[in-house]
Amino acid sequence: MIYLDTPAFVKLILPEAETNSSRHRLQGARPVSSALLGVETLRAVARRAPQLLPAARSLLNGVDQVAITPAILAEAQTLPRWSYGRSTPSIWPPPACWPGISTR
Repeated sequence: MIYLDTPAFVKLILPEAETNSSRHRLQGARPVSSALLGVETLRAVARRAPQLLPAARSLLNGVDQVAITPAILAEAQTLPRWSYGRSTPSIWPPPACWPGISTR
């Protein structure tokens, strides 16, 4: 399973240095993300390149988006601080917290 956060996903639409390697790694995969992916992606793309909104919507159809339930929110609140690079997600329910999804 490949988990995509919003910054990684947006790079597939608004190219950056890592875009080609990310696209290569995702070939043939059906990534997973939280339901926030759609909201955050469309807002970012609308702000930076509104002409790419149709492409963003099309790519979102290829990602399994998991609803953020009260149980996931409660679990996320107890997790230690998680950070990478320039960002710390305000909510990051790791796949292990998602009912019915196994990381093994």
